[in-house]
Amino acid sequence: MFAEHGYRNTTLDAVAERLGCTKQSIYYYYKNKEELVLSLCRKILATAKEDVLAICSSDMDPAEKLAELIRYYLDMHTANPAFFALHRDMSRIMDELSDGSDKHALMTIMREIPKATMGVLQEGIERGLFIPEEPKALSGIVFGMMSGIAMVGGIESMRGIDISARDSLAVKTILKGITL
Repeated sequence: MFAEHGYRNTTLDAVAERLGCTKQSIYYYYKNKEELVLSLCRKILATAKEDVLAICSSDMDPAEKLAELIRYYLDMHTANPAFFALHRDMSRIMDELSDGSDKHALMTIMREIPKATMGVLQEGIERGLFIPEEPKALSGIVFGMMSGIAMVGGIESMRGIDISARDSLAVKTILKGITL
């Protein structure tokens, strides 16, 4: 609901109604709307960070790591549309929250994930596997392509295509674009 309607336009009454519970039952677990959304964001980002860092620190070569990161990103977005919706709007949601230590910790995690991906790209550049471009720029392009691919499920030409075939094609296409 936060991704659908925005943080400000989502009320705890509406969340409770969607969940089929009372607002008081939400207050049992969370003292306010901000604490609820911070909890959701924390869970999403902590899981993503753990998974991404495991891939990035593995013994695979940089191209294999990047392929695995692409598959992970697409799988997470396919298997969990709520993850995709919150992830896509995370920066906007974070802008609407008040400053505090929880928000700061989440912003730190949000920076660690692309930083780890840039490390994979840098490693690939140093090994002569990827085109010698700025890793930050390459990372932005790769994430942009993955986000676009994750969103194409509603496009007529993509309907009915097997998810694993889509992911395989995405990996080949993205890697071909940055591999020497």
